[in-house]
Amino acid sequence: MKSGGRLFPRIDAQAVPWMSVEQMREVDRIMVEELGISLVRMMENAGRSLTQLARDLLGGDTRARSILVLAGPGGNGGGGLVAARHLASAGARVAVALSAP
Repeated sequence: MKSGGRLFPRIDAQAVPWMSVEQMREVDRIMVEELGISLVRMMENAGRSLTQLARDLLGGDTRARSILVLAGPGGNGGGGLVAARHLASAGARVAVALSAP
């Protein structure tokens, strides 16, 4: 997985498609209003994917590992909290730092 001593390869920011806040809100609107997928379900899916990424980065086992989850406001923070829950359920020692009440 490591490339040149780095966990992830460097990618030019110009090569990554970016979405504005307005565009992301429209994606969320379409998911909820047109596809019937709730924001809670989207956060659950994101958190589950974050958990799998953490497990992969830690060699597959998170038991007894100390993991800090930094969670901001909104849906991304919600996904972080879901990941924290899954990691704790898998035996990790999880601490959560919130950037907003």
